Amino acid sequence: MRLRLLVPLLVLMPATIAFFQNCSPIGKSAREGALSSDVVIPVNRSPLATFSFPPSLSNPSSVIFTRAFPNLTFSAPMMITSARDGTNRLFVVERSGVIRVFPNSASAAASTEFLNITARVSTDGEQGLLGLAFHPEYKTNGYFFVHYSAASGARRSVFSRFRVSANNPNVADPNSETVVLEVVQPANLSNHKGGSINFGPDGFLYLALGDGGGGGDPLRTGQDLRQLLGKVMRINVNTLPYTIPADNPFGQNRCATQVGVANCGEIWAYGLRNPFRWSFDRGTGQLWLADVGQNEWEEVDIVTRGGNYGWNAWEGNHIYNNAQNPPAQIAPIHEYNHSVGQSITGGYVYRGSLFPSLRGTYIYSDFNTGATFALVYNGNQVVSNTSLGTNSFIAGFGEDEQGELYAANLVGGTILTLAPNPNQSAPTLPNLLSQTGLFKSLSNLTPADGMIEYEVNSPLWSDGATKRRWMGIPTNQRVQFSIDGPWSFPSQSVMVKHFELRLADGSTRRLETRVLIHMNQGWTGFTYRWNAGQTDATLTLNQATENFMVLNPQNQTVNLTWTYPGTNACMRCHTQASGYVLGLSTAQINRGNQLQNWNRLGLFQTDIGGGSFPALVSVDDNTRSIGERARSYLHSNCANCHQPGGTTAMDMDLRYNASNMNVINVPPTAGDLGLTNPARVRPGSPASSVLVERMVRTDSNRMPPLGTQLVDTNAILVLNQWINGL
Repeated sequence: MRLRLLVPLLVLMPATIAFFQNCSPIGKSAREGALSSDVVIPVNRSPLATFSFPPSLSNPSSVIFTRAFPNLTFSAPMMITSARDGTNRLFVVERSGVIRVFPNSASAAASTEFLNITARVSTDGEQGLLGLAFHPEYKTNGYFFVHYSAASGARRSVFSRFRVSANNPNVADPNSETVVLEVVQPANLSNHKGGSINFGPDGFLYLALGDGGGGGDPLRTGQDLRQLLGKVMRINVNTLPYTIPADNPFGQNRCATQVGVANCGEIWAYGLRNPFRWSFDRGTGQLWLADVGQNEWEEVDIVTRGGNYGWNAWEGNHIYNNAQNPPAQIAPIHEYNHSVGQSITGGYVYRGSLFPSLRGTYIYSDFNTGATFALVYNGNQVVSNTSLGTNSFIAGFGEDEQGELYAANLVGGTILTLAPNPNQSAPTLPNLLSQTGLFKSLSNLTPADGMIEYEVNSPLWSDGATKRRWMGIPTNQRVQFSIDGPWSFPSQSVMVKHFELRLADGSTRRLETRVLIHMNQGWTGFTYRWNAGQTDATLTLNQATENFMVLNPQNQTVNLTWTYPGTNACMRCHTQASGYVLGLSTAQINRGNQLQNWNRLGLFQTDIGGGSFPALVSVDDNTRSIGERARSYLHSNCANCHQPGGTTAMDMDLRYNASNMNVINVPPTAGDLGLTNPARVRPGSPASSVLVERMVRTDSNRMPPLGTQLVDTNAILVLNQWINGL
C-alpha cells in the first residue's frame, strides 16, 4: 500500500478559502524556533582565518589538447556528445549524415554506425548533418533529435526526431524520423545555417539558425521577428506537434504553421548572424553562444530570454549597418577581430573534475586559425582570456557524461581532449580536511577563527543524517541582505556543512564535510569524505557511494547507499536562481535571535533593524499550521530548482513566498506516473497528486533526484494533510 494512502481524508474546506489558507505565502514572523545549545554566537566578529584553498582554480595554461582516441578516425566529424544515459558512450556526428558510437575509452578500437541518413542530407557549402541532441529522458524513451540540411526539394533546414532501435542500443532506426520543424531558406544559399541543437536545463529543445546567407544579411532576417532565421528558438517537444512554452517572450503564434504573423512564438532570442556552435553551462544553466562575424568581429554572447544581439545593425560591439536604425542590443561579453581569427567555434564552460584549474572557464576556438582560448567571466566582465595553443579546424566541442571536454577536428578526422601541460602547473587543493585550515580541531569540530556556526529553520531532508553548518565572511567584507530573495556574498566567502549518520547499531558515523567557496570565477563546491577511523576526511572530486545499515523513519533496519557528490553534483543543486547558497537566507536564518545577532556583529552591508522578517518552520513543528509546514518543506527541498530561472522544465514556483505555485489542478507535464485523474497537486486527493507521488518514489522518477534514497515519511504525512485540506 502506498504511504500516501495511509492518511485519513480530512473534512474538505471550501476550495477558495482553503487555497488562501494553505497555499498562500508564509507571512512575517519575528523569529522561529530556538538555537541549539551547541550553536554559540560570538560576542564580537573575529577576523576570518586564512585557509589553504587557492583564491581561484583558474590556470588554463596548465592544460593542452591532445588526441583522445588514437585508434579512431572519422569522416569530417562535426561534433561529439553523450546520451547521458549512464552507458558512458560517445557519439560523433559526421557531416555526411552519419552518427557513430563507441565506448568512452582511450583504448576504443572501433566505432559503429548508429544512424545513417546520408541520402537525406546535403553537404553543399556549410550544410550537412549539423547537430544532435538526446532527449533528457532518452534512457527511457529512446528519442534523439538532429539538425540537417535537406538534400532534395527546396533548400531548407530540417529538425527531426528519431528513436533508437528496440533491439540494439547502438543502432537507431532510420525509419523512425518525425520531422519536428522545417525552415525554408529563401536566399537559396548554402551558408549561415547554424548548427547546434540542445536541450536546456528546463527540458525544452533549443534550436538556432543563421540569417540564411549572403553578405550582410541582405534579407534583413536577423531583426525580423516574423521569421525564424537569425534566431534562437525554444520549443516543447515532449509531444508532437511541438508546442510553444507559455513563458516564451514573443507569444504563442507558431511560425511553422502560420505565415506573416507579427511575432514568431518559437523565438527565444534574435539578432544573430550564424550561431554555429553554442551550449548550456551544466553548472549554471546559462546559454553561451558564439556568433560567427562578417568582415571584422567574432563574438561570444550569453543569451537570455527575449534578447536582441544586434545583427545586422551591429557586428560585435560595432555598428555595421546604420540603415537598420541600430536598436539597443545586448552586447557580447567578448569579441576578437580578424587578426586573431575569422570564424569562431563556440565551446563549453568546463565543469569536469579532471582539471580543476579550468572549472568555470569557457573554452572555444577559431576554425580558420586554430587559436583556442579559455575565457573567465565573473558575471560582469571578462577577467582573462588565456591561450590554449593552436588546434586546427575545430568544428565543434562536446562533453561526456562526467562533463569532460572534447573537440572534433573536421579536416583531420580526429577527436581531441584535454591533458596536463607538462610545462605548466595548476593550483592545488588541500587533499585532507585537516589541511584546509577550516577547523582548529577535527576531533570536536572546533571551527577556525571567524567561522560562525548557524542553524536553519527548515532543513533539507538527507536520509535522516544530522548536520552542522558554519559560514565565514572575509574580514571587513559584508553580506548584501535581502528579505525575500537570496543573499549575496563577497568573493572568498566559505560555507561548510558537516554530515553524520546514526547507524542501526546505535553508533554515529561521520560521513562527509562539504565546502562551498566563492572563488574568483564563482561558487565551487568540494566534498571531503571521512575515513573509517573518523580521524580525517579526504577530498573526493568524483562521485562515490558507500553502504550503511540504518534505521529508516519507520524504525526498520535497511541498507542505505550514501552518495558522496562530486564537484559537478554540488552545483546541480546550488543553482544560480537560488543564489547558490541554499540555507543562508532571511527566512532560514530568522531563528531565535540568530538574525539579529548577525546584524549586531555587522555582517550585513546595512543595519537591518529590529523589524519582523519571514521565517520558515520545521516540518516537524506541530505547533504550526499544516500549510506553513508544507510550504516551508517544499521551499527548502524543492525550490532551489523549481522557481523562475531554475534548472527544470516544470514551470512551478515552490518558494515559500510564491503567490502562485502553478501546481493546483495543473496537469503534469513530465508524465502522470500512472495516477488516476492526475495533477501536479489535486486538492483533496494526494493519490492523484504527482508532487507527492514523486516524493514517495525511490526509482528514476524520484524527487529530489539527488542526495536521498529514503522517503521522509513525516513530510509525506504533512503534505498529504495539506493537499487534503485544499
